[in-house]
Amino acid sequence: LLKTKDAMGAHRYKAEAALNPDDTNWTLECWVKANANMIGDNRIWGLSGINYVEYGRYGQGQEFKNSKLRTGGVDQPNVLQVANRLIPVDRVLGWNRPTGDLKADQKFHHLAVVYDSHIKQIRHYFDGKKQFEADGVWKSVYTGGEPYDDVVFPPHYPMLQIGMRDALQHWDHHELHERDRHMKKFQGFMDEMRFSDDVLYHADFTPPASLATPALRVWPQVVSLVVDKTNASRNQFSGLELSATGTNKIAWNIQENIPWLQPSATQGVASSTRQLVNLQVHADHLKPGKYEGKLSVDSKNKNKSAKTVTVKLTVLGEGDVRDTGDRKQLFIDDRFTERAENVEPEINQPTKFRITVDGKQDGGQFPLYTFFDKDRGRYRLYYMRLGSSVHCMESDDGVHWEHFGKRSGRVTLENTDEDGKPQLLQPNGEPYDMFHAPPVQSVSGFRTDFPMIVYDPHDVPERRYKAFHELNFGFMDGDGYELTPQTKGKKAEQLSGVYGYYSADGLHFKGDGTRLLPLLPEHLFGAYWDEKSQKYFIYIRCQNVESGRLHSMQGTQFIYRKGFKYSAAEGLVDTIDDETGETKGFENLRSVALLKADDLLEPWTEGVNPSANDGSTSYATARDVNMVLSADKWDGFKDFYSCFPAQYPWAEDVHIMYLKTLRHFHPSRQPWFPGFADLNGPLQTVIALSRDGETWNRCDRKEYLPLGLMDEVDRGRTSVGGGIIKVGNYLNSYYWASPQIHDTVPMRDEYPLEGKIKEWAHSQLGIFGARQRLDGFVSMDADYQGGSLTTPPLVFSGRRLVLNQNAGAQGTIFVELRDVNDQPIPGYELADCEEITCNDVTWEVRWRGSADLSHLAGRPI
Repeated sequence: LLKTKDAMGAHRYKAEAALNPDDTNWTLECWVKANANMIGDNRIWGLSGINYVEYGRYGQGQEFKNSKLRTGGVDQPNVLQVANRLIPVDRVLGWNRPTGDLKADQKFHHLAVVYDSHIKQIRHYFDGKKQFEADGVWKSVYTGGEPYDDVVFPPHYPMLQIGMRDALQHWDHHELHERDRHMKKFQGFMDEMRFSDDVLYHADFTPPASLATPALRVWPQVVSLVVDKTNASRNQFSGLELSATGTNKIAWNIQENIPWLQPSATQGVASSTRQLVNLQVHADHLKPGKYEGKLSVDSKNKNKSAKTVTVKLTVLGEGDVRDTGDRKQLFIDDRFTERAENVEPEINQPTKFRITVDGKQDGGQFPLYTFFDKDRGRYRLYYMRLGSSVHCMESDDGVHWEHFGKRSGRVTLENTDEDGKPQLLQPNGEPYDMFHAPPVQSVSGFRTDFPMIVYDPHDVPERRYKAFHELNFGFMDGDGYELTPQTKGKKAEQLSGVYGYYSADGLHFKGDGTRLLPLLPEHLFGAYWDEKSQKYFIYIRCQNVESGRLHSMQGTQFIYRKGFKYSAAEGLVDTIDDETGETKGFENLRSVALLKADDLLEPWTEGVNPSANDGSTSYATARDVNMVLSADKWDGFKDFYSCFPAQYPWAEDVHIMYLKTLRHFHPSRQPWFPGFADLNGPLQTVIALSRDGETWNRCDRKEYLPLGLMDEVDRGRTSVGGGIIKVGNYLNSYYWASPQIHDTVPMRDEYPLEGKIKEWAHSQLGIFGARQRLDGFVSMDADYQGGSLTTPPLVFSGRRLVLNQNAGAQGTIFVELRDVNDQPIPGYELADCEEITCNDVTWEVRWRGSADLSHLAGRPI
């Protein structure tokens, strides 16, 4: 009372000097009890909301201006106005919410208000249960300079407030009553108010004992410990805090029967100063896993029961924690899902769009490969005109494309003959190209469709671009048509196979006649350098048969033996008559194989079996090469016509494949159009995803790029080409569309080729774009009921967490960080997380206004 003042002005009162803690940790707590005659629903409120102080009167005719109210400035010597009209926390109404329900039950109830300066948060507890929390920075309140620096403040300055106090609060809560008795002012007792310069309570707690009764305080009630046998620096140990209340000293002892736990002390004397008992773990004999035990802490007070502390221990072993570093991760499988409730992976379809080629909305035909050329700073797209040639286009935006180079960007080839002489021109004087290949060992072969273009920044600039195709020197092509090769005395099996070329500009390619694969894939899908394995991955078509001896396929009904001719077919045709569609070699013939190489222009041997070189088969089969993806019983009458794989460069461990399916019309079904054949049917693109490029997952197998309606040009097939380019926050791929199904067979008579549909079908033109949001192929989705997803233990090296999310305007997302014992990390609970909403590919997650996670880096969470 030494600083008590009798202030001049309208109000006279006596009070102690104000406690003005500023932005530091503190806890204010007390016990309250209502009078017996106090009516119910007298809720306890937070801190007072009206904190202005009138000291004296305004100057004559003087009104305070907003700037002076904010700064506490005055115009007259007998005026004092503090900085904030509302409580000194950033958020105005965050603290102004009811808590608890204090009724006349003749009991004392514990009330606590905590300010945590680390996360800038006020928390309110009633009987040890958290009622609400509010964000904000606690500020020093301006108290005036001389001669007002010793002024004390009236009761309505910032303070603990119990019960509704004034009409404003009643009005806000629709409880403005005519009689004062109904204004629910608290009537009762308050006892043992304590003020601490620390954050005593982080979560729900058992209220402390009365100061009048000696008691032992033990904290926390759950201890979380971690031992990492692979990295000791990740170990997480903690201990117990013990202190005495209601007395200067109190004896204690710890009783435990946990074989792997050793407290640093098992007995002692606690005082008002917190005492730390470290908990040491002996985990040498423990296997990786989760363990739990109980500690009993006895205060040697006959009137008080022992306090029980739960100790949780996780022992981590090899592979128990995934190191994500600072790299982006995608939910393409269950790698990052330990458990989920009402959250499921969903394939997200792209948006179709039109492109222009040389200023027109047509041009091109089948997109082979697209990429961003770092050297030229432009996007590049290669496409082929079926049975004709391969061309190159470039673009600055992925929408407007222009042919690049001479001859409309046509790709040309050159090879060297046996004498090392360049072979540049065809007999008609035209340059050799991907469909009219230069001779090999002076022998010309027959080309099938679908060459392969590769942009290879891993190689030297002179070989930055590569091109590959197959040459057939045999007696029959893949569709069963007889060939008449002129092998000039050489054996076809010594010549047929895959050949490669290289280029510095991507237009003119050179080769040396090296055969890379002694088999015909019929379709070369794609190749890229895999940094993790330090190998090139090469994907080709293979036929899902184990018998070999495959020299041609007619639909999926026959296999032709070597030497077959239609004029002498006896004994050289095998009929496949299995109607179930499950036996290899029938409906599910076309599949995907993976080969590997150190150099794309040297023979491919990894993933190629010895049978590939014995001449018993012309086409690659599951017997001869490493088949990694094929149809199964759930695919019915369907196989994988083609695929275009890519290593996704914008996230870790993601390989993506645009997989084109061909669903065959089965012979046992009614042929409902004139051109019916079991080798025909609609084609559509789905996606497959992989972590390593070898094991592939088709997720829910739903269509990725849907067919158009029957009056649209892409009603019969959608064929996505290779490569993905990033344009802003979107990913572009390109596809060929056709109104006709496989082998250009028309649909029903009532869906004729008329008008633009007919023009499109016969123009051999038609590249479309497909736009996907960045990383958006697969997402983890919840419905309107909400859901949750918990990851397995992770460690990271970054400083913040960024999400690619679309909560839209109706949804919200919250992120909680937990230790590996599944205990929330203080300051990073769901209640601490700022609401995540709207739609963003790089949303920074924040807890209490801060995104900084650097102090958690390297710690398993």
